Amino acid sequence: MQAFTFHIDIEKPFSNLTMSDHVLIMIKTADGRLIVSRKDSYPPGIWRLIGGKINKKEKLADTAKRELSEETQLSIPSSRISYLAAIRGEATDAEFNEYALTTHIYLVNLKSSEEPKASDDIDELQAI
Repeated sequence: MQAFTFHIDIEKPFSNLTMSDHVLIMIKTADGRLIVSRKDSYPPGIWRLIGGKINKKEKLADTAKRELSEETQLSIPSSRISYLAAIRGEATDAEFNEYALTTHIYLVNLKSSEEPKASDDIDELQAI
């Protein structure tokens, strides 16, 4: 497992930050493209990897499998969801509140027969 650390400064208070750990999934298509998602709640032009928060008492791998299913309607066996890295970071806002963040990155290689479909939670999926 690779571990990376970063620090960012946030210009305004970030009191709505509720998850210190979350999961992102790199979904690689059979032809080598990466699946990204867009939600209307994101600022214009922002796309991101599939992922989300870890529920209480949920294992990281279970979170990755659940988020993959919830956001892309794919049912991928756990054996095909590989843990890649943890990215740990700290953020400080304008009021000097500090936040510790950890992003757990997973990889899924899709078969040519597997086609992700945007769920109700996602406005659009795109292969880039």
